[in-house]
Amino acid sequence: MVTIFTALRQEAAGLIRKLSLTRENDDTFTGNNIRLILTGIGKINAAASAGYCLGKYGENDYYVNYGSAASSENIGETFFIGQITDSASGDEMFPDIADTDFSHATLVTSDKPVSSDEILHGSSKLISEVPVLYDMEASAIYQVLKKVTTPDRMIFIKTVTDNGNADFKKSIELITEAATKVAEYIKTLSAKTFPGNDERPLPDELSSELHCSETMRNQLSQYIKYMTAAGRIEELTSHIDSLRHDGLLPAPDRKQGKAILSRILSRI
Repeated sequence: MVTIFTALRQEAAGLIRKLSLTRENDDTFTGNNIRLILTGIGKINAAASAGYCLGKYGENDYYVNYGSAASSENIGETFFIGQITDSASGDEMFPDIADTDFSHATLVTSDKPVSSDEILHGSSKLISEVPVLYDMEASAIYQVLKKVTTPDRMIFIKTVTDNGNADFKKSIELITEAATKVAEYIKTLSAKTFPGNDERPLPDELSSELHCSETMRNQLSQYIKYMTAAGRIEELTSHIDSLRHDGLLPAPDRKQGKAILSRILSRI
């Protein structure tokens, strides 16, 4: 089952049609191994909806947060989010970075709508080689889901609908146009069966050897997933074995583990 979280019915309308979903109740639409939940705007509503979903339905195969975002450029484009920063806490989160036809972007979740001036000022302070987008729900959904599932089951897709000076009618037009491509991706996702714990490529032993923090573990998980998809997992395994042979693993502490992790990640 794939569960989609979307803030507003207007944002979700295109997906509901393209995925042939039917109304289960006022906030939930289902069909074809897919569930869509309307969360409402903002982090509190998003967190409450994610928690309600987990409590009522249990753990699903994949979770998708789809909706509009603001950016100083790229109006009308849809992005796959590889990093989320909560503007209030500064916490950084790393959801799935699977290879897709979508370009990648970073996302900042704010407690309130951001103006075009705030977007320009905030984006200039962030070091990023990809576009920086702004929304109001993603970090809260991630924080709730991480309690029961892993980052590689969390997918965040955002369509840039404005630059901070929102035209609601135009925004809905843009996100509705984007729904076709997003729906096709979700259909593909819904046909997958997520591997069981014993089949997942992230060995607990390696995470322990590196003294991984949550952020480090997420980076490692994403990297191993990429290497597996690229057919390079044997290369990675050989490299890990050589680090063990050289006495670099297990690392003596997290500081050294972080340095070794950077060395591992540099092979991408």
